[in-house]
Amino acid sequence: MPDTQGGQDGIAYIREGLVRLRALWNAVDSFPRIQECQTLGSRRRDLNTMLDTFSESEPYTMEAFLPTRAALARSYGMAKFNFCRMVSYVVQDHLPDCEETVELALEVASAGRSAAAAVIAEDVLRSIACDTNLDAALRRRATRILAALWDQRATRSMTDFAPLLDSAWRAKANVRIAYGTLVGMSELFQMLNSGLDSEFVDYFASDGVTPDQFAAFEEFLFNATHEQLKMMRAFMKESGQNSLDSTEVARLFGVEPGTLHTTTVRAQDMFFTFREREMWARFRRLSGQEGPKKTAEEYVMIYVIGRLNPARDEMNSLPDLG
Repeated sequence: MPDTQGGQDGIAYIREGLVRLRALWNAVDSFPRIQECQTLGSRRRDLNTMLDTFSESEPYTMEAFLPTRAALARSYGMAKFNFCRMVSYVVQDHLPDCEETVELALEVASAGRSAAAAVIAEDVLRSIACDTNLDAALRRRATRILAALWDQRATRSMTDFAPLLDSAWRAKANVRIAYGTLVGMSELFQMLNSGLDSEFVDYFASDGVTPDQFAAFEEFLFNATHEQLKMMRAFMKESGQNSLDSTEVARLFGVEPGTLHTTTVRAQDMFFTFREREMWARFRRLSGQEGPKKTAEEYVMIYVIGRLNPARDEMNSLPDLG
């Protein structure tokens, strides 16, 4: 039986949360739009000066130089992410066990993943904007897209913004990782059957793909780091096994099977697995160790931004990165 009083409390929490989200966005919108030029005495801030600033920053030090609207927009994104988690708890704990509740839970989970995707996309774009090894024109486009994302976060979704990446994240949520031979065919077919844009796969299967890019794709498929995958393959070779299941993988890493990220249905799992891959990619860049130096998401984002018409750099709206 549902908890009637708990349900009423849950509805109250949701209403209060919506009021707070609206208030937070109003605070964001009270600051000047980032795509507008701002002056203070002899100082000027526009997208070109932002790019200059980002060139002297790292993704993890950029916070100190973000316009206030951008900092608040990021907070809004995280608040939306947390709001979706709270709604999922209300649905799980206080609604009756029926088909309608299951459908609602799926919708809430999808909204949570979209909120997480927006935060991840911002992190990827910030990394590109700060990467002085990339072409300046490409970095300028990433900066313009970031500015548009910060200006329009409450009104544009990831489906509008980056449909290619959005299809990958959505399809990934329907995958249960089997490990097996660690070739990834089961996981890949599950993603394709769940609506993955074939262009995402074509990019990583192209003749020009580097070993690091393909390794990043494997990390994305298995929700595991390059180092973890190496350990699994070494274990299989040493033990003479042709495949692994989740129980064996958990035993190898000394964790409970339930703690493995075999799915990304929950937004927090999607967010955590990205963060882990991002952290290790940065470590490899700094230490010079072998393995992917960027996440699969960043490689794809660079690819799709690179296809944009340079004339679109002058756009004042969020470009379509499909």
